[in-house]
Amino acid sequence: EASGGEGFDAVILAVAARDAVALGLDALRPKGRLVIFAPMPGETPIDLFAVLLRELEIVGSVNDPGLMDEAIAALSRPALASLALGDLVTHRFRLDDYREAFALAENRQGAAMKIAFVFDDDDDPEARA
Repeated sequence: EASGGEGFDAVILAVAARDAVALGLDALRPKGRLVIFAPMPGETPIDLFAVLLRELEIVGSVNDPGLMDEAIAALSRPALASLALGDLVTHRFRLDDYREAFALAENRQGAAMKIAFVFDDDDDPEARA
């Protein structure tokens, strides 16, 4: 809807949510590109037939490819588990509310440490600070 029904040239996936992969692919125009910027360990189902028919491109993007495994391992250490890194997310929005989320990130940076989009009905978008 936001693209006027045309789809987007590119979608950047910056959240490690498997549901967001399908949503990102669906939002692309034919010959569009999905850039996976978030670490997503494990299997993620992708309809490769749809990728083929629409001639989509899926690429990965990592700032420090040599450090990703080390960072994930460090975050799984019991000593770091007590850091409650999830608390860094100060605001959660449904994707339909992206304009509000972007406005918050742009205009009230001091009030928003990290903004996340939620894709699961169990997530509480009302947890906006």
